[in-house]
Amino acid sequence: MRVAAWNAISEMKGLQELRVFVKTLCTLPGCTAAQGLQRNMMKVKGLKIYELIVSEDLFPTFKGFLEEGNEAKLVARTDGRPKGGVMPHIMRLVRAY
Repeated sequence: MRVAAWNAISEMKGLQELRVFVKTLCTLPGCTAAQGLQRNMMKVKGLKIYELIVSEDLFPTFKGFLEEGNEAKLVARTDGRPKGGVMPHIMRLVRAY
């Protein structure tokens, strides 16, 4: 299901902004899930804003996580969430999907 979702995201021609939020340690760099995230993130190209957002405490763990050639940028946030909360962004994506 995750691969299908990333394939769909990578095919969205009008997509301009994508932010991926990692909130827990279940996706430690090097684990199978993290390697899948790395591969899937590489599929998405040409966005105005493309960020992998982690909390400040996880930032050192994820430093160097994004492979060379990945257009995403690693960003640290104090609470791991965008200003205004995460739910409105999720709801827009669900409606667009």
